[in-house]
Amino acid sequence: MFNFNLIAQCTIYDATDCQCANPNETDCDLLPDIQVSWFGLENVTNGPTEYSQTGEGENNGRLRISVSTPNVGHGPLTVRGAGPDGYRTFICSYQDGITDTISIYDPYSEEEFYCSDGSHPEQILWQRIYHRNSDGSMSHYDRQAGSMTYHPTHGHNHTNDWGVFTLRIKDENEPDPRNWPIVSDGAKLGFCLMDYGTCSPDNTIDAYSNDDYTGHCRDDNTQYQQGEVLYNVDFPNFGLGGGNYGCSEVVQGISSGWLDLYGEWLEEQWINLDPNICNGEYWIVGIADPNNYFLEENSDNNYSAIPFNLALQNNGTSSIDIQGSIEICEGESVELTANYGNSYLWSNGETTQSISVSEQGSYSVTVENPNCDQIVESAPTNVFKVYADPPTLSSFYNPNSACLGEPFYIDLNEENVTWYNENDELIFVGSPFYVPSLEEELHLFAKQIVENFSTDNVGEQYHSGNSEYSGEEYNGFMTFDANDDFILKSIDVFTDNIYSGNRTIELKNENNQIIHDTTVFINSDATLNLNWNINEGQNYKIGTNTDSNLVNFGFANPMLKRSRSDGWGNSFDYPYVIENIISINDSEYGNGFYYFFYNWKVDWVVSSCESEESLEVLVTPNNCSVSIDELTFDSNQILNIYDLLGRKIYSSYENLESGTYIIETKTKKIKITK
Repeated sequence: MFNFNLIAQCTIYDATDCQCANPNETDCDLLPDIQVSWFGLENVTNGPTEYSQTGEGENNGRLRISVSTPNVGHGPLTVRGAGPDGYRTFICSYQDGITDTISIYDPYSEEEFYCSDGSHPEQILWQRIYHRNSDGSMSHYDRQAGSMTYHPTHGHNHTNDWGVFTLRIKDENEPDPRNWPIVSDGAKLGFCLMDYGTCSPDNTIDAYSNDDYTGHCRDDNTQYQQGEVLYNVDFPNFGLGGGNYGCSEVVQGISSGWLDLYGEWLEEQWINLDPNICNGEYWIVGIADPNNYFLEENSDNNYSAIPFNLALQNNGTSSIDIQGSIEICEGESVELTANYGNSYLWSNGETTQSISVSEQGSYSVTVENPNCDQIVESAPTNVFKVYADPPTLSSFYNPNSACLGEPFYIDLNEENVTWYNENDELIFVGSPFYVPSLEEELHLFAKQIVENFSTDNVGEQYHSGNSEYSGEEYNGFMTFDANDDFILKSIDVFTDNIYSGNRTIELKNENNQIIHDTTVFINSDATLNLNWNINEGQNYKIGTNTDSNLVNFGFANPMLKRSRSDGWGNSFDYPYVIENIISINDSEYGNGFYYFFYNWKVDWVVSSCESEESLEVLVTPNNCSVSIDELTFDSNQILNIYDLLGRKIYSSYENLESGTYIIETKTKKIKITK
């Protein structure tokens, strides 16, 4: 690509010919101005593509869109992975709620950084602002501006929350489409910011390009079918930034007079249509940089809207966002929201789109939608309350055995327990509560946690077809997403007894790190109990360990039956889904195969409630230690030896390991430390 800016005297190194937004000024920040092109939304790939709610595979209920974001400002949008001090800063968020910030001096690195659990972190972004000085020199400064995250499906970093797209009903009394009622939410799109093309063709920039984005760049993109078209010659600082921004971790951006474009063929480029939406006219509304992370000439023109007529959806029914049943804890409430309409009537008499429910009962709603042919009452949502009693003390607990400076246990009859201090601060989870050295009075409050689980099965139920085993060199994996935490209780496998032997079943994360593995002996069709806790995450893989297979069978294949399509274009019904919990997406060798593991049994928490009342525990330590020398007993005397939880230890006193114990003789009970 030929860099024309090396000729002009307006580059990131030389501001001699650079023009300020106010042409009467000579000392100014050269800022970008990012827009969303209504022309791009309407014309790239012949406009958005609508899919019906069923029969479209992974595209069920999607409205795929192509989005271009031109920069019509006097300066480039330049974002960098390292700050002005050269440090790259990463934010790791772990499943236990802990957040860790790591800074590394590595200003020009393209190397990927991983959190300690193998996940991809957010990386802080810095926007570089170029400044024209009155003497014609160029300077710059950096400011923090949002973050980016690595997307493994694309192989590069995306700027987080770069755009948000929704489907809305037009309000004739409201000129700003950002305030129109939302009927379907879209993804918060992340872009790899790059110079995808110029505002009009220019073969002096790229003689081999036939792309023409005339019409994407306008002086105003906020009004549908309005705005004066801007050509390359209309930008006094055209190309400032270099026209070479790509998906680098070091620097990304959009030069002045250039645009970025993400087509509907890419991942996440869609709006999720409400399953009960009616056919009719709606508007697609897009907003770039909705959080205003980036400094611009104009931060109030980052939106656009186009009309779109849905034709493949339902005639319309009423629905509530929470289907079926839901459990709430005592003292809590849940918000129920109906699909969009111009009037609402709930079974409890309320007339707003959303209601707050704190009482147990059955709730339904009738919605009138201007695009629907009829007014229909929704299926009911049943709300149940979960009550949790406070925990109780175990029979092993003995407050009189609390000794100053010694270990002490508070054992309860329940295991799911949260412990709080007098200031209502959470200090421990679980039972027993253990103090390695009791130095002062303990005043604690324990609450019980009651978890309710739901169970379902997912995946192919049985082996099917005449083709049973893969070739000896194949050890296939299945890929899946965990959309929430769950427990993989069991899986079914099928084999013949001539292939008896051990298999090591293993789970890997998207970075190919082994999260779980279980070795089992399999000699026939069997249900394998795994009980794996799987955290929310994407691109998991489950399969067998190749090295173990080589040892046990002499080749990579685990000799478990896999299913194969019939070879006439039919494939398996991927994805296999438990909504909001798990999606089994594919096999390692495509959707014509289903490998090894059938009828996955999955448990997940549907409610977790803490008891409103607490068990109060007050422990006052005693000065009760007795030295070994003070203990005397007859050699024929029977000794009963207990640990501090009151559990008898059947060994002689001389063989006890060092520690604190209760010695009970025929005449007395003494606590000793050995």
